[in-house]
Amino acid sequence: MNTRQKGATYITGCIVTYNNAETIVKCIDTLFSYNKKYKMVLYIVDNGSTDGTIELIRERYPKVKLILSNQNLGFGKGHNLVLPYLKEGGYHFVINPDLYWKEDSVAAMVDFMESNADKIASCTPKIINPNGSRQYLPQREPSLRYVLFSKIPFLTYLRKEYTRESMNLEQPTEIDFCTGCFFCVKSDIFRQIGGFDERYFMYFEDADLLIAADCTAYAYGNFHEKFIRGRITLIGCPKLDAVDYAEKLTAIFAAHSIRSVTVARMEVPCCGGIEQAVKRAIAASAKAISCHVTVIGTDGTIQEER
Repeated sequence: MNTRQKGATYITGCIVTYNNAETIVKCIDTLFSYNKKYKMVLYIVDNGSTDGTIELIRERYPKVKLILSNQNLGFGKGHNLVLPYLKEGGYHFVINPDLYWKEDSVAAMVDFMESNADKIASCTPKIINPNGSRQYLPQREPSLRYVLFSKIPFLTYLRKEYTRESMNLEQPTEIDFCTGCFFCVKSDIFRQIGGFDERYFMYFEDADLLIAADCTAYAYGNFHEKFIRGRITLIGCPKLDAVDYAEKLTAIFAAHSIRSVTVARMEVPCCGGIEQAVKRAIAASAKAISCHVTVIGTDGTIQEER
């Protein structure tokens, strides 16, 4: 990478790997190929890979600074291992190992941060999926009208509002949070706050989940206040969705430290499927997860809580 260290600008990047041999080469090669305006000191924290990722990095990228954890520390704790190496006045990039570049986005982000130094602590670019679609940057909490109406065919625009699909992101836009797959943050601030909260391995950590049948939001008037607030919300319909909820939920429960699960279902028989899927998933995960079930009647009242 060509050097251009302007004044005190010091740029670092960190990639946390865990068995990423298939994607890491394209990630690093394109990062170095396209991002040439600034010199980046790149750290790779390996979380105990067993697929040859470590050997691959050592052989192909001798100038990359490799940190070995010898165990899977997770996303946040892995990234925090670079905190002692961040310098005052610099910028730090958090990078996922499956990203690749088609332009010098590092320079664009650093230049933007420098020109707005008194206003902005962190920024993230528009991320494009392999199929050409734009990765979502959802709002912090879904609105009630999104929960109620987004599955109605002629109201699908509500989903676009929540995921910001309907927003023009060609210009700088204030957002609720940066995507964890790639963002830039002032090194001083990242160190000041202690990096990532290490209690969160990746996602769903120490979370209270709401798993709700989609019709419950139509039926119960105070749905957002009673059920959604303070919880991560998963919504589905066991009658209409052709998926095995139990299998997907088992994977979530087994891999993460879920604190509690609240199931909101209707009193109709078909809604029993979502409750049974949750219970099977908790049993299959072998985790002791508190589960609370609320049954809502067709008249919009709570019929049972257990």
